[in-house]
Amino acid sequence: DVNKNLDGLGFSARFRNYVDLGEDANFELSASAITGKREQPLATSLASGPNAVNVRQSLVGADLTYRWKPLQQGLYKSFLLQAEVMRQINQLPTGYNTSALGAAYSGPTRDFTGGYVFARWQLSQRLFIGGRFDSLQDPALDGRSMAAASGLLEWFPSEFSKLVAQYERTSPSGMPGLDRILLQASFAVGPHKPHPF
Repeated sequence: DVNKNLDGLGFSARFRNYVDLGEDANFELSASAITGKREQPLATSLASGPNAVNVRQSLVGADLTYRWKPLQQGLYKSFLLQAEVMRQINQLPTGYNTSALGAAYSGPTRDFTGGYVFARWQLSQRLFIGGRFDSLQDPALDGRSMAAASGLLEWFPSEFSKLVAQYERTSPSGMPGLDRILLQASFAVGPHKPHPF
């Protein structure tokens, strides 16, 4: 079992640093990491014997958030910019003779990187427009790059509801692109929600 020993436990850490750039703007810079052992599959033709091996997998990332909201026009004007990059680090099994068991390691044999950039501009008191771009080395596609771009329109009819319309184009490497339109309606029921930071 993965978690019987201390070496098999998962560990995580996060660092956040907030900086004011004046009365109207601020940014937050963060870094995070998590590591632990996971069972990864072994391809074997034997009816008995192990079909998985414990291998360490780690994830490291960094993100940045920039906010602009002028004091005099805070109800009607604002800008938000977010960016994040993450890397999955996959170690290979060591000290494990898979050939003697007639098995081959079928888990990930390389590292993967992905990230996104998101921006949102406030047009009026209750209307926002935004865009997002994602790029990923997709583990499900053997590390081939996949990109996605989207634009969205957000409208807040009240403090307790939000309507979103979004168009997204996904482009996996070597495959036809996929277009879709997403519609979302969110409603809050109950006590007044906290004001956003």
